Amino acid sequence: MTVLESLVCPRCGAPLSLAPGVTAAICHYCNSALRVGPSPREPATAPVVGPTGVTPDPTSSLAPGRTVVTADPSISSAAVTRVKQLLLLGKRDDAIALYAEEAHCERATATATVNEYAVDDMWSVMGRLNAAGMVIATGFVMLLASSIALGITGGVSWTTAAWMGGPAAAFIVFEGSRFLRTLHYFFARAGAATVVRFALIGKNAGNDALFRLLLEVREPQGSTFRTEINCVLGDEDAAAMKEGYRVRVRYFRGDPTSVLYK
Repeated sequence: MTVLESLVCPRCGAPLSLAPGVTAAICHYCNSALRVGPSPREPATAPVVGPTGVTPDPTSSLAPGRTVVTADPSISSAAVTRVKQLLLLGKRDDAIALYAEEAHCERATATATVNEYAVDDMWSVMGRLNAAGMVIATGFVMLLASSIALGITGGVSWTTAAWMGGPAAAFIVFEGSRFLRTLHYFFARAGAATVVRFALIGKNAGNDALFRLLLEVREPQGSTFRTEINCVLGDEDAAAMKEGYRVRVRYFRGDPTSVLYK
């Protein structure tokens, strides 16, 4: 997604990831309806001087205003909560209709706002990374590599090597991207993170909870950074989720977008 600017919710201070052209939005965390638009044009740092004998346009010394986010008083937090509940139930058309009714806006505006919220929630949902999965993935890679090496060196017949490496190859093929991600994150650094804000954004096919988390990650050297992730949580973690909850993460140095819930 192409992000418009680094903006925050005016009510709770949470970051907003908005695409260009967005005029309305919904905060994931405090259920506020928001308006997005340019502020009034502001004086430029240096006035624009026209050519000799030509009167400068008085508006030419005004710089385009910054993009600002304000709370939309036309729709209550309770109504936004109902919109989110309808989305959780898979009733997007009903959610759009409710938003249009409560915000007194055209259906096209309501559709764009609700769809932006839903797409932003789901586009980067990832499962947890766990120690068992990393050990299993590493073991299968080693098994496949050793079976091929034994076949090449003549330590075992190729038939035996195929029997040894077959399950590992099958695992790698069927797991696909999940396997590659697990193997990739084996080399990532481990860290601790604190949940600053959280929001339930849906359920997956297995009825596991999909959460959006705003995390503050503490690096080994003591510095911190904030990032947002979408992740799948089991019943135990979902029930324990709260602001201030401590979690383990893995990430690649210098890339806040690589943080993965461990």
